[in-house]
Amino acid sequence: MDGKAYSRKCYNAPECESGPYATETEIDDLDLFVGQRFLYLYDFGDEWRFEITVREIRDEPYEGEPKVIAREGEPPEPYPRYE
Repeated sequence: MDGKAYSRKCYNAPECESGPYATETEIDDLDLFVGQRFLYLYDFGDEWRFEITVREIRDEPYEGEPKVIAREGEPPEPYPRYE
């Protein structure tokens, strides 16, 4: 949550050895603020890194689906099929 990979200030996938785990945390518990940036590290082997910026915090629940509002570059093939 501090923007650094492998920091102690993080939420881990349930497959990891230690928590806290992202699956046991609600977004309201994160004390996020507008303008905050944090790192989302996906796939520890390939280390896909995404910088997330908090753009808005609403008091009312959001009923829609999450949206990507910006992207850069071409996405890699997630898991290529090896034959």
